[in-house]
Amino acid sequence: MKRIRKQILVIAALVGLCEPHVAMGDKSRDNDFAQEQTSLQQFEGFYRFPNRVAYIQFDVVNNQLRARQVWDGRQYELKKTGELTFESVEEQYKLAFDAAPPAGVKILDRVDLTKVDFDPEQRKSVPPLLAKLYAGSYHREGNEKFEIKVISDGGNLVLIQGWDRKRIQLACITDQEFINQEAAMPVTFFTESNQKIVMHCFESDRWIKME
Repeated sequence: MKRIRKQILVIAALVGLCEPHVAMGDKSRDNDFAQEQTSLQQFEGFYRFPNRVAYIQFDVVNNQLRARQVWDGRQYELKKTGELTFESVEEQYKLAFDAAPPAGVKILDRVDLTKVDFDPEQRKSVPPLLAKLYAGSYHREGNEKFEIKVISDGGNLVLIQGWDRKRIQLACITDQEFINQEAAMPVTFFTESNQKIVMHCFESDRWIKME
């Protein structure tokens, strides 16, 4: 009887020793999951193609990085192949981020996308003060015979081409980023160090606001 009681006590002690290890193992797995989730989340956001029209969004779903083409909604599940590299599960499309956290990503080994700090799918009305700031006449840098007028109309900006009077409606994404969706034409406004307002449109053209 004493021997049986002693065996029971030994088994109970062993079980007691195992329980903390099981709990610690579960906690370790939870920590690994949280760290992996955080590691992937630093890649989330919108990345813009060189044409400044198309975007890809990266987000984390079920602890897996996913890519979504903003223009058509197509999605790609990604698997990690390195510290900064991923590959689409089905198509084996390759992509590589430039850092962690990243400023850009290279896809298909040839196209460089730049991370932006805004949601390109959002639209808003142009604040009156901003519309007043951007409104006016702009001349193309290096060739002042070309002129574009910017006016405010119904909460949006409108470009009027001086050479043919064509009107181009712009939807507002942010205070600096605009787009004409029909023509897939992005327009960006910014203020240079000399306080001149510059409009970037028609791919790489710079238009300077006249005083």
